[in-house]
Amino acid sequence: MAKRRDRRLLIRLRNAEPLRWAGSPWRRVLMRWALRRADAVVCVSQRLVELVAAQGIGRERIHHFPGFLPPTDLERRADAVTPQVWDFVRAHRPVVVVSGGVRVEAGRDVYGLDVAVDLAARLKSTHPEVGVLVGVNRFGRDQEAYIGALEARAVALGVCDHVLFNRIPGPLIPLL
Repeated sequence: MAKRRDRRLLIRLRNAEPLRWAGSPWRRVLMRWALRRADAVVCVSQRLVELVAAQGIGRERIHHFPGFLPPTDLERRADAVTPQVWDFVRAHRPVVVVSGGVRVEAGRDVYGLDVAVDLAARLKSTHPEVGVLVGVNRFGRDQEAYIGALEARAVALGVCDHVLFNRIPGPLIPLL
C-alpha cells in the first residue's frame, strides 16, 4: 500500500519472531514479500541483520541500530530516586534491582515479578540482609490487585521486609 501511495516503507525488527514464521511456506513467502517491498529494514541486533539478509534482502537496505538508548541526565540523577527507595537500599545488602511492568498473559507473569519474590525467599537463607527492589513501570489501578497478591506472597514466604514494589515512577539507574 505504501508503494502505491508513493511513500517510503520502513520495517523495524526488534526480535526474530516474524522470521520464525519461516517454518510455514506461505508465511515465509509473506514475510519475504513484505521485506522486499521495504525501502529499509532496521534491525536492533546483528543476529536480526543476518536473518534478514538470509531472506534475500540486500545489505544496502538493512540497517543495524541497537535497541538500547543511553539513559538521560534525569534518569541518572540520584536525587530523582524517592527517599523510600534509598531507605530500602541502605537497609539491605546485597540489593537486587528488577524493572518490569505488570502484565499477565495466559496465567503467566510476562516480566517475572513473581520470580523476584521467589528470589528474595531463596536468597534470604544465605544472605539474610538481601533486598529485592522491583521498579514497576507502566503501573495503573488495574495492576494493583496483582502487586497486592505478590506482596501477600512475600508475607507468606517471610520476605515482606526484603521486597519493595516501588510504584512511584522514577529512575533506577542511580541504584545500579
